[in-house]
Amino acid sequence: MRNGSYLAAALIVLASMAHASELPAPPPVSSFAPAATLVKLIEQYAGQLHEATASEQAYADGQSKVKKEAHTLVALALCLGLSDEEAPLKKSAPAIVAAAKQLSQATDYATAQAAEQALAAAVAGKATDGPELKWEPAASMGQLMKQVTFINARLKRGARPGPRFEKQADDNAAYATTLAAIAQVVLADTHEVKDPSQMDHWYQLNADMRDSAAAAAQALTQRDAEATHAALVKMEKSCSQCHQSFRVEVLE
Repeated sequence: MRNGSYLAAALIVLASMAHASELPAPPPVSSFAPAATLVKLIEQYAGQLHEATASEQAYADGQSKVKKEAHTLVALALCLGLSDEEAPLKKSAPAIVAAAKQLSQATDYATAQAAEQALAAAVAGKATDGPELKWEPAASMGQLMKQVTFINARLKRGARPGPRFEKQADDNAAYATTLAAIAQVVLADTHEVKDPSQMDHWYQLNADMRDSAAAAAQALTQRDAEATHAALVKMEKSCSQCHQSFRVEVLE
């Protein structure tokens, strides 16, 4: 009887751990990353990557930036492919993800150039083949965190009340949407969670970052400096708590 009780208790613990490890269903992608904004961002990053691979010298000078932006593009395209909205490039999202991954992994110019050409074809709507898209660890967390650091610095400067706020609001709203997309993709990458009981905490912190970044984007679109500041403060709080609770590697 005692053994049976122990077994039952063990099964309850295992069941609760399994439940805690389940990836939570995300809200509609449109609620944190509108498809129209994702399309513009994808085209923007693809254009930057085209310039960065236009010559062997350009690639050599900006290889680290290419890697970071290619991983960011993976996150953006994944969100577009899983969006609840129809949009141009949605059917091409799998091909964009595949090409951006190849570019992110390139270690020489020839490989990078070939990957960029595949990316350009996908962004032009000429390619749709790629992996089945789902919420999973799709991009390097380290590279995404580098992008988060870069974008957050830009947002801090641009979100201050004054002429710059009005002038840069649309660009900064796009930056904030990028952070929301990154947070949703990072949420699915749980390799930093060493204690299964902390899984829900990981999910919650990333969801908080996603939602506060989306709130910042909306506030920027509405030219509401006070709401923008409040959303960014909340976002930074979730990021800080995440780094305190988990060892997030930013150098990979």
